[in-house]
Amino acid sequence: MKKLFLSILVLVTALMPIFATPSVAFADTNNSVVVSKAYDYTKDFVTADGNNNSNYELRQANRLQYLKQKALSMGYIEGDTLIKKFRYSNRFTDNATEDSANLIVTKKANKDTDKYVIISANYDNAESLLQDIQNTDGTTANGVGVGVVLALMEELKDVNLDFNIKFVFFGASEVGLKGSKFFVEHMTTADHNNLLLMINVWGIGAGDKTYIYDDEMHWEHYEYISNLANNNGLRLNKIPVDKKFISALEENIGLEYNHQALLSDVAPFIAMRLPTISLFSGNYTEAGFVQSANHGTLMGTSNDTIEKFDEIFGESGKAKMNEAVTLIKKVLTDSVFVEMMTRSIANKPDYTFFTTNNNGVMIVTTVVCISIILAMVVAYLVLKDRAKKSNDPIKPMYIDVDQFIGPNGSIKGIDETTNEDPFGLDDNNDNNNPFDL
Repeated sequence: MKKLFLSILVLVTALMPIFATPSVAFADTNNSVVVSKAYDYTKDFVTADGNNNSNYELRQANRLQYLKQKALSMGYIEGDTLIKKFRYSNRFTDNATEDSANLIVTKKANKDTDKYVIISANYDNAESLLQDIQNTDGTTANGVGVGVVLALMEELKDVNLDFNIKFVFFGASEVGLKGSKFFVEHMTTADHNNLLLMINVWGIGAGDKTYIYDDEMHWEHYEYISNLANNNGLRLNKIPVDKKFISALEENIGLEYNHQALLSDVAPFIAMRLPTISLFSGNYTEAGFVQSANHGTLMGTSNDTIEKFDEIFGESGKAKMNEAVTLIKKVLTDSVFVEMMTRSIANKPDYTFFTTNNNGVMIVTTVVCISIILAMVVAYLVLKDRAKKSNDPIKPMYIDVDQFIGPNGSIKGIDETTNEDPFGLDDNNDNNNPFDL
């Protein structure tokens, strides 16, 4: 049976390249010192006084005011900075009702138009939501995203464009994408029709690679942006198809599928079939998605700090942040951008395959399962026939199976040496309303 197992493994490995999506670009980063406005903004943001208050709700309020003042200091006027307040239920604090807000900073077009682009990042972090996440400033989730958006606000402020840009900082993302859901729920039909592109950035630079994602069914602008990155030597990778799917989240994001690229504020926009691009850093390894193949994942841990970012990603991380800024600026200033997006929106994929009762997903799952079963049956019959001819009988599967034995001879399994609850809640609620609702 070992031969059967190995044959199936070889078969799956051989077939995988057929379904994999090729990567797009790859330049090695040298070890020279990298100057990065995006990194400088990130460091200032995550280390500013009050921005790491231990109370999640108050921390958001402080960060929101910090970002508004940054926008004003860049020259954006008060009338172009809009704070949209909302309330949400925090599942980490016994579903307590809390307050947050989205900050929307608008750069107006050089002509009268309602067309616009969104560039976004969430500004909250997971500090104190769980007992395991203490004394963290949320650099990789998502201070670096904030830094990239702030750098773009500076880079694009005085650039003449034929469309408006809304720089959006989403609140309460770590408790269920509350800010982006609120934003989408309050979009009008005109808002839907005038949106050229929603660009979301998270974890940029805090990973071995940078990936691009739009949706399971690619729009025309996906290849356009990928090729633009490739032609400019920017290190951008497409998600390997065989690494995408993970278990669904507890909260419904409005989609019939879910994976790592959807664990950010782009998901509610995708659910409405709006034009999107998500840029994020990480690494799809054999063990699954991590930020660093050598160091694992920092986001959602007590190691998510600016010090750890410097230690692990350093100059390479800064370079990736710069590349994200460069790419987005090149996309938005490209002479064919509006024409491309207009065509991409007009020819967007037909999503009737994905239905609310999951018929489409069920069909795919059924076909995949049947294909695997047929492959196993064929492999079994072939091996059985060879065994007859060679007098080498097929052994029962349970003989000589050692996949549960660790490298040191220990038994792999669940650690039952502690009863500590890894999901203990922080019951420190502040009844004051920092958003003055």
